[in-house]
Amino acid sequence: MEKLIELKNVSKSYRKHTVLQNVHTTLFKGETVAIVGKNGAGKSTFLKLIGQLAKPTTGSIYIHKPIGMPAFVVEQFPQDLHFSLYSYLCHMGRIQQIPKKKMKAKIDELLSTFEMTEFKNEEIASFSKGMKQKVNMMQALLSSSELLLLDEPLSGLDAAAQLEVENIFLRLKERGMTIIFTCHEERLIQSVADRVITIGSQKILRNERIQKVEKLAVIEANVVINKPIRQLKEKCAKIDQHGNQWTFYIDERYMNELLSELLAVRANIQRLYHVEREEK
Repeated sequence: MEKLIELKNVSKSYRKHTVLQNVHTTLFKGETVAIVGKNGAGKSTFLKLIGQLAKPTTGSIYIHKPIGMPAFVVEQFPQDLHFSLYSYLCHMGRIQQIPKKKMKAKIDELLSTFEMTEFKNEEIASFSKGMKQKVNMMQALLSSSELLLLDEPLSGLDAAAQLEVENIFLRLKERGMTIIFTCHEERLIQSVADRVITIGSQKILRNERIQKVEKLAVIEANVVINKPIRQLKEKCAKIDQHGNQWTFYIDERYMNELLSELLAVRANIQRLYHVEREEK
């Protein structure tokens, strides 16, 4: 694999607070990397260092391949933009000084990739959260960068919108784009990541290739109260719900934990079995 970005002895401090210390890692062209860790561990700072939006306090960051300006998708996208989708993308293209002909061709390409062509003349303020996240990603990709950086791309999205974003990741991967994202949803990691970097205690705790789950445990249950299992739902590869009837598809590593939580809220466990993971 071709080296894209290399961090050597990188530390980052804000005033007297050290966020990252003596970090070493290499990112390769065309791979998809998930950055995980607890809140405040330094995931967003790590992402900014890679994207050259922040400079290391000490250490060096080497760019081995020209990547242009990285495409950065922020966690909080404006929710009340009174632009049509097409006019907003044109506006962002002009700010980036993209030549008009090239900009229009790129916008048409993005509208097609993100399946948003039919909405190009509609006002963004009327879009769902999932559609707005698509717009967030599209404006970042206008620059034709080979590197896409995303901070919590599934934050605040419902299950259907999360699946749409997941499918977009897979399309971009097929085109050879390098994707680095912070995340805590096990489903997205299992679906799209090639590697997982775990950050904690100001350093990289683990840096490992993702082991794809071949089999999933399936739990069918009648659940009336779902609040206590909200965090565990994020670890599910898939969830189906019809009223109080829930079907959870989950990695076996988390099966007993989910069962315990379901029993704690007096859910009626109706069926437990295993299935092969579907190929995408």
